Amino acid sequence: MFSKMKAVMATTAAAGLLAIAGASAADAATIAPGGSFTGSAGASRLVVTSGTGIPLNCTTSTGAASITAGTFTPPATVGTITPAFSSCIGPSGFAFTVTCSAANLWLTGSPVAGTTAGELRNINCLVTFNALACSGRITGTVQGSYTNPVGTTAARLTILAAGQSLTTSASTCPAAILPNGAAADFGAPGAGSTGIANLTYVLGGSGTTHPVVS
Repeated sequence: MFSKMKAVMATTAAAGLLAIAGASAADAATIAPGGSFTGSAGASRLVVTSGTGIPLNCTTSTGAASITAGTFTPPATVGTITPAFSSCIGPSGFAFTVTCSAANLWLTGSPVAGTTAGELRNINCLVTFNALACSGRITGTVQGSYTNPVGTTAARLTILAAGQSLTTSASTCPAAILPNGAAADFGAPGAGSTGIANLTYVLGGSGTTHPVVS
């Protein structure tokens, strides 16, 4: 009897391991081609969620991406993106600049109907108000998705307004401009002066073959 029970348990365990292995293989995603790409978006907004919210607005936003080709099992890092911003205005009309280091692009899901879930991790941007001689940092993670190119429609990288984890730190600015230790949200301008919506970067480059995740 005990030998039969052991045989059944062994068979069940083996089936479970095969199921897990099968699921992992199914979750694998292939990216091709790799290379360097630039995405462009319209206006962007960072809202420091302190008090009623402190909006920091920029007219344009771009992202320089370096994507690695290959087959990956999520979660996996698949490249980097370096954001850049221009024509930025903060509280009381004070202009500011933003300098970001490269953030890590992570694949967190398998492609579904041409769209794949991901994250930007290790975001680290220095925000400087020259007129006030002060600065501070925005660090953290945002959720996003990548949509494959289709025909003449370019690939798109979307930053989701939901599920963000951004924080201000090392600020030498007044609390009404850029407080320390405050949560922040990033995206396209949403409703009102402090609303946030999804922000989509469209990959450019005439004649460039954009990456496909499959």
